Amino acid sequence: MSKARIAITWLVATALLAGAGITTAVIATAAPAIYTVTAGELNVRSGPSTSTKTLYTLKKGAALEAKGKAAKGWQPIQFNGTTAYVYAKYVKVAKKNTTPITSNVPATRKTSANVNLRTAPDLDSEIIRVIKKGAAVAATGRSRDGFTEVKVDGKVRWLYTKYVGATTTAAPKPTTPAKPASPTVPDSVANVSTVSTLSLRSDASPSAKLLGNIEPDTTVGLTGKHSGSYSQVVIDKVVAWVLTGYLAAVKSGPTVTLPASVGLRYINATDVNVRKAADVESTKLATLPRGSVLQATGPEKNQYTQIIYNGGLAWVASQYLSTTPPGASLGSSSLDKLKQNAKDAVLVVRDEFPEIKSMYGWRASSAYSSDHPNGRAIDIMIPSYKKNKALGDRIAKYFIDNNKSLKVKYVIWRQRNFTITRGKWVHMADRGGDTANHFDHVHVSFLS
Repeated sequence: MSKARIAITWLVATALLAGAGITTAVIATAAPAIYTVTAGELNVRSGPSTSTKTLYTLKKGAALEAKGKAAKGWQPIQFNGTTAYVYAKYVKVAKKNTTPITSNVPATRKTSANVNLRTAPDLDSEIIRVIKKGAAVAATGRSRDGFTEVKVDGKVRWLYTKYVGATTTAAPKPTTPAKPASPTVPDSVANVSTVSTLSLRSDASPSAKLLGNIEPDTTVGLTGKHSGSYSQVVIDKVVAWVLTGYLAAVKSGPTVTLPASVGLRYINATDVNVRKAADVESTKLATLPRGSVLQATGPEKNQYTQIIYNGGLAWVASQYLSTTPPGASLGSSSLDKLKQNAKDAVLVVRDEFPEIKSMYGWRASSAYSSDHPNGRAIDIMIPSYKKNKALGDRIAKYFIDNNKSLKVKYVIWRQRNFTITRGKWVHMADRGGDTANHFDHVHVSFLS
């Protein structure tokens, strides 16, 4: 075949391939999606179910590599050379140039050279000290950007992976304090196993004194005492409290059934009720303050979220829960229980109208609408209202003029109602006194 004929044949073949959507160039493969963890702790599981084995627990901000699309609430990820699963609700698409953390089984490794111990997986990070060649280090199983995470003196540090040798033995369980937290060690009613790394606390509170940490698959004794999100355990004669949702029954000895957690939730309002069932009329088990930590189990019903409470299951209104710790209180239970649009409006009033000293929001019942009980309305009290009509007029006009950005549904002021969709003031029937007729306050209702 002549060179000219070969060239023509190549051109024809190339044209046919291009017409079919195929070229002879290297086909670019889409980069795997990288996600970051948004919850305080997130279990990596062997299957798409809370009943499957927990392989690892990722901290908030950890990056991971997706392996396909999420299905039925579970996101498949690349983990330790295989496919694992995390709860899709607690991950989000990472920022560009985020490197996923590779997770493997924790193990003891030996350094192959003198290597700097650093505070972060970065050559520019602070050097704590030099680890000598041949030293045994406890690798956590996590690595990132060419660095291996290790635990030294109870703290998480990083070593350059090139100088961290192969696995020698399984990582030893971290030791717990020799000093018991209590002079009396109670008997255990059953043995349970940890399904993630857990903090041992001196009391049933995230702010209680830290007594140490225990690794996954550690067997501890369950005393049968529970308080809120915590259960009391005994390990090496130390009495401590751990998060209930990360404990599971073991085969040996008496059996116990404990609910599993899918993630932490925080009370974002003041004085929120914990109920036996997902119903406002259900038995009240407790009233919790703002910032209380709970564990969700997954199910939601009637705008309630199922949570773990005192070792069992209970329900809390979903609107009062968030996946992150709440910010500062608005100053009262009435305002803290508002939904977000109404909360935003409270801050706007304080900025725009400093003359206002009193506002009210949520209340248990209302004779005329459900907006106050549902946290969708605020009452802006006008000081010296009989002489201060102009201030109320300005506030009412402000919310009407800014209805789109503030998500306003309607405004009531001086026995008149201004519904945004209607676009004009309408006189209201006499309800009685000045408060009922809204002469002493501007009422604003918001969209959900």
